[in-house]
Amino acid sequence: MLKKSFCQTKNEFKLLKAFCVGGAFCLVGQALLNRTSLPPAKILVGFVVSGVVLGAAGVYAPLVEFAGAWGKRAINRVWLFASKRCS
Repeated sequence: MLKKSFCQTKNEFKLLKAFCVGGAFCLVGQALLNRTSLPPAKILVGFVVSGVVLGAAGVYAPLVEFAGAWGKRAINRVWLFASKRCS
């Protein structure tokens, strides 16, 4: 039987946290689809707008830090791509 190292356990915990946070977002979206008559496009726009508002309020970055699993790297890549395209 192989013994897991601390790093492997820590990475698995990060993936579990990312799965739970992402699942919470999906749960909210599915609840909106089931409980309201909103079309999926409007729910998607609502998620995008709420992401912008949470980002401006400074709430989104700590959430990404908590969730982990490539979230911060993905955001940095988007900003890097956008800054290269816009300049």
